[in-house]
Amino acid sequence: MSGYFPDEFIEQIRSQADIVEVIGQYVSLKKRGRNWFGLCPFHSERTPSFSVNPELGIFKCYGCSKGGDVYTFLMEYEKLTFAQCVELLADRLGLKVPRRQKGDGQQESWDKLVYANRFARDYYHRLLTGDRGRPALDYLNSRGLDGETIREFELGWATAEREGLKKAALEHGIDEETLLDAGLVSRSEESGESFDRFRSRVMIPIINPAGSVIGFGGRLLAEGEPKYLNTSDTVLFHKGEVLFGLHKSRGAIRRDSRAVVVEGYMDLISLYRHGFHPVVAPMGTALTPGQAKLLGRYTRDVFLLYDADKAGLRATFRGGDELLAAGLSVRVATLPEGMDPDDFIRSKGREAFESLLGSAVDFLDRKMELLVSRTDLTVTANRQRAADKLLESVARCRDDLTRNLYLKKAAEFIGVPQSVLAERLSRLLRLQTARRPGAAPGRQAAGTSAGKKAEFYLVALCLRFPDYVDKTIEKLGDTPFTVPDYRQIFQALTEARSSGTKNPVEYVYEKLPENLQTLVGQLLSEKEKVEPADEVFNSCWRRIKIELLDKQLEDNRSKIGELKDAGLMSTQVSLDKERKKLQQELHGGFFTSKS
Repeated sequence: MSGYFPDEFIEQIRSQADIVEVIGQYVSLKKRGRNWFGLCPFHSERTPSFSVNPELGIFKCYGCSKGGDVYTFLMEYEKLTFAQCVELLADRLGLKVPRRQKGDGQQESWDKLVYANRFARDYYHRLLTGDRGRPALDYLNSRGLDGETIREFELGWATAEREGLKKAALEHGIDEETLLDAGLVSRSEESGESFDRFRSRVMIPIINPAGSVIGFGGRLLAEGEPKYLNTSDTVLFHKGEVLFGLHKSRGAIRRDSRAVVVEGYMDLISLYRHGFHPVVAPMGTALTPGQAKLLGRYTRDVFLLYDADKAGLRATFRGGDELLAAGLSVRVATLPEGMDPDDFIRSKGREAFESLLGSAVDFLDRKMELLVSRTDLTVTANRQRAADKLLESVARCRDDLTRNLYLKKAAEFIGVPQSVLAERLSRLLRLQTARRPGAAPGRQAAGTSAGKKAEFYLVALCLRFPDYVDKTIEKLGDTPFTVPDYRQIFQALTEARSSGTKNPVEYVYEKLPENLQTLVGQLLSEKEKVEPADEVFNSCWRRIKIELLDKQLEDNRSKIGELKDAGLMSTQVSLDKERKKLQQELHGGFFTSKS
């Protein structure tokens, strides 16, 4: 969610934040000359090619080409929004974040929901640690959780009172509509009265990577159903796009290059308490595509550790297919019958848990193990069904190598030539493709390297000095860029200017997809090469105009050959004169002196 921060405040943070110190919290850096070097956190490498320049306040990896400023790094590494980065860095620097403009209704609504959830977390926690929290404390203690763990995960207690939270929040100045929008209270369709959504439940706050409370999970202690209840979907919280515990475990996941997925809140909390940290939970459901994609930002290797009952196995294979579709490597660890991860680590300890993970098998191998144990594969019809079950997972593999290795393994298991299963797989893939919208064909940017270079610096200039957006349109029209990424960034800048926002850069960051946010950071880091601004602008627009004229001249030449059009020939003469004039004006400019 976008927020308004004054340009000078964003620049103040950028200049005051020690980029070496910030990145050094995630990457081991060593000084070499004027720069600091370390292993790139964004790709695997053995020789450090990741450089941080404290004087310019930028980073650059010469292996994978990622680069930008301190904001870009945090957005890429921590997967935060631009606004979250501003708030995080301001907090680290001890700076007070300026109030947003009152006119920003969306942001005010967002802030109200976050505030309401934070109030609820504190309210529930006070109840748990007070006299009325004894039933919940007894339950948590019986699960092996001590006071330190309860405080670390900020656990709480919702009493049986129908309007306890609602009354406390209203007295605190939080209005009823906000409580409804945050999913903290529900409204009766019959009476129209509102009441607390969570009652007689141990409360588990759900926190996003930026540290904001976005929802809750509640474990019922009284009789009734459902045993676990989550916040309903809100502006802040979408269950299928959130992984419980990720705000705590993401560092360990990156460090260990692995993640363990468990089923429930208590499984995760228990593992964390016993010193095992690279773990997440999808809140009682099988992994969704959004959760698999989110996990893929932090690691490529995932272990599934669900209960061995029927529901657990179903969640294992549904989740495994989603992870394969996200391009991840999947293994399955199997618990002793009747045990969950919490039971196992409490009774056997951390070392035994690591051994359990060490015995994990490949996802497809686990599927084949179950087919052998539960199916009579001497029956042809059963073998056909087994082949289809395996191919369902093979077809989900995004990685071509994994798909081919799985296909070979499945063919050997079923006992048929690989070509037979390959044909069956092709039919499955065609069905999948027919069911989803087709991807747009890849686009190739036209133009010479000099033209692309001019486009790069012109976009960088417009980001740094947004007044040049209008000047660019005046000289080159609305869509002068041939490189699709630059065109998309310029379009976002144009929209930012039209919207009247006080901070076009933040608008652009929030508007664009993640891959382009990284590019924006790289463009913004080119401070020295976009000054003096007028000189850079005049050189860039002329170079781009020459490229456009070259294309127009070429197109016209082919038409003249076919049509012998005298008017078109006259146009060619005019275009050629314009091109030569621009070329003379460009001679000795930006691209010969600053390349």
